[in-house]
Amino acid sequence: MSNARAIKSRIRSAKNTSKITKALELVSTVKMKKTADAALGARPFLLEALGFLASLPSMPHTRYSPRPQQSDADTSTKKHLILVVTSDRGLCGAYNAAIFRALGHMIEGCGIETYDFAVMGKKGRRFVEKHRGNIVADFSEDIPARPSFDDIRPIARFLRDRFSDACDFRVDILSARYVSTMEYRVKKSEFLPIDSVRFAEFFYQIDTGTPEKIQPIDATIEPNLSSMVESFLPIALDAMLFEVILSARSAEHASRMIAMKSASDNAKQKAASLSLDYHKARQASITQEVSEIVSGMESQRESF
Repeated sequence: MSNARAIKSRIRSAKNTSKITKALELVSTVKMKKTADAALGARPFLLEALGFLASLPSMPHTRYSPRPQQSDADTSTKKHLILVVTSDRGLCGAYNAAIFRALGHMIEGCGIETYDFAVMGKKGRRFVEKHRGNIVADFSEDIPARPSFDDIRPIARFLRDRFSDACDFRVDILSARYVSTMEYRVKKSEFLPIDSVRFAEFFYQIDTGTPEKIQPIDATIEPNLSSMVESFLPIALDAMLFEVILSARSAEHASRMIAMKSASDNAKQKAASLSLDYHKARQASITQEVSEIVSGMESQRESF
């Protein structure tokens, strides 16, 4: 009977685990929907901004434009900056592992000394620290679970300043991109330098369609095109980063939802399997007790 008690305790534990993982699944579902809705709400402005910048007949040179080729002596002290976007917590399946795998390939290919790192997410910070990467900024504590546009702007300003101050040759963002509830893709997005071609690439990345969606514009811009683009570019870059981070958060919540659903199903299956073992053990115990009673009655009958 002690074996049956042990099995019953394991059944109780499996059912409690199932309740916890089911609650986490529902929470992740709600968070994913809210984050995806926020991304969709911000998308019309971003598409209009990207479409306008990509359709300029000639992109004026700005402090965020590609720089002319420089000699090895000029580039020896400068690095590429990567913003690594991960989660703060685990229990989200292979979400963080997929990002770390992509980052590991980048490090192996060029060497970690060629990069500076900005991290958003405690998991990413630990990974970079483990590989002795140079972390120049940590935004893990600054971004809430549901970031707003104002929450993202300091990060975008930091990335723009690092590039415009010539601290880094290039600024990239490594993150997961939400495709659907069942799918996400790890992508390295080129954030800076920026030009009309890059704006067009980002436009089609978030709104797949035909090239006819972007048409050259014929308009009079006052006071001049250069000053307008120089003042408008930071807003467009902020919106791009906002979309990338919201997409990453949506992918994180979707991955956690699927992982928790799988854990709930496994816990239920384990509880059902243990219940069968419990009934078998209980039946064996009852059979043994009945057998002992019958044997005792037979021995008493023989004594008379």
